[in-house]
Amino acid sequence: NLRNVHCLVALPSVKREDIKRVLTHPMALAQCSTFLKGLDAVREAVYDTAYGAKLIKSENLSDTAAIASAEAAQTYGLKVLERDIHDKTRGENITRYIILARDPAEYVPNCAYRTSLVFTLEEGSGQLFKALSVFALREISITKIESRPLRANPLLSTDEGTKQFNYVFYLDFLGHSSELKSKQAIRHLQEITPFFKILGSYPTSAGVS
Repeated sequence: NLRNVHCLVALPSVKREDIKRVLTHPMALAQCSTFLKGLDAVREAVYDTAYGAKLIKSENLSDTAAIASAEAAQTYGLKVLERDIHDKTRGENITRYIILARDPAEYVPNCAYRTSLVFTLEEGSGQLFKALSVFALREISITKIESRPLRANPLLSTDEGTKQFNYVFYLDFLGHSSELKSKQAIRHLQEITPFFKILGSYPTSAGVS
């Protein structure tokens, strides 16, 4: 996990009051929306934050700023006008990176592991509770759970004649898939879910326990 520090950057001669336009990635625009409300400037989305800084330098844009990293400002010879401008009410601005490999990570007994998996649920009430219970019963800690509507079949018809979203769930738990209680939880979850897949087990950022 890496912390993102968004900065308002511009050409060295530019002052904050000169700025009429701000360039950055759409996600950065959303993450810095509170700061941007206090800046009387047009917001323009570009395909990444560093490209906004590069564009200012290459086209000598004296009325434009970018939201980018301090490293991008240094690379393109820009000045940091404001630092760490993301919305503080959202908490820390963190990006999680995952290194993928074809072969699973080798299990080392004294290392702390996290396992990521995806699954879907049967229609009906209480299905998510049942799925999460397989971990609670074995005192396995869940560190993250997210849901997204299924692309292929995003809506389900209920017995009451209404529609509801059909979700795929992404879940992380502490433990390696080869450990006994993890195996038991995984087997139990497979029995109650129509779709299930282990994405992998890998050392946590905490390293050796």
